[in-house]
Amino acid sequence: MSEIPAGWFPDPSGAPGMLRYWDGAAWTGHVHQQVVPAAYGQAYGTVPARFQPTTPDGEPLAGWWHRVGATALDSVFGAMLSIVISIPAQMSMQRQMDRLGTEFQRRLDADDPHALSWFFHHLLDVYRDRLWIYLVPAVILVLGQAAFLHYRGGTPGQLITGLRTRLRERPGPLSWGRAIARGAAYLGMPIVLEVIGLASGSWAVLLPMLALMSIWGLLNPLWAAWDGDRKALHDKLVGTNVVRVRRD
Repeated sequence: MSEIPAGWFPDPSGAPGMLRYWDGAAWTGHVHQQVVPAAYGQAYGTVPARFQPTTPDGEPLAGWWHRVGATALDSVFGAMLSIVISIPAQMSMQRQMDRLGTEFQRRLDADDPHALSWFFHHLLDVYRDRLWIYLVPAVILVLGQAAFLHYRGGTPGQLITGLRTRLRERPGPLSWGRAIARGAAYLGMPIVLEVIGLASGSWAVLLPMLALMSIWGLLNPLWAAWDGDRKALHDKLVGTNVVRVRRD
């Protein structure tokens, strides 16, 4: 057996469909549920990399592009809801911005050398005074997504595209605690960073927070593209996997 290279092999215990990792010298504790076509039972029973990875109990994981489609739908639904919720506040903010722009133009016409610094200082004040515009929709979206995860097992976009979210080690809808934690990690993290920057009242704090928000927004979904368990960063934080619904 010592001449066999490291890889995934049928579990020596004989468990149906169960694979165990051989490190080249001994069996490890790593197991993997997989259905392998008989044609690939040759070459020591190794599993080709192109086979679909699964949860430990054999449920197929969602592909990255499949997740992108579900996320795009959720983003559209979330943006529409946020706009509706914040319409009165957005109208008030627009009036304030119009007054700020008018005064800024007056200072420029008067050749005020401090017009630009005055504008950016008061622009930050406008956004800081309207922090709740960001917070209220974010809280509603997190709770709404948590409700879908808890009661239906997936977000609206996932339900439409045939995906579900579950704990990696156990199937079924998430508990309220896990569902809220996942929604907060996914939707709330960027909002928290932005609110911290705005609440500081300083561009020196806001700009790094916006940079971190952009980095998180990019890395979080991309992580699932190369992660062995196909987990985005928010999945790793709460121990979840996105899986494909079986159609028998």
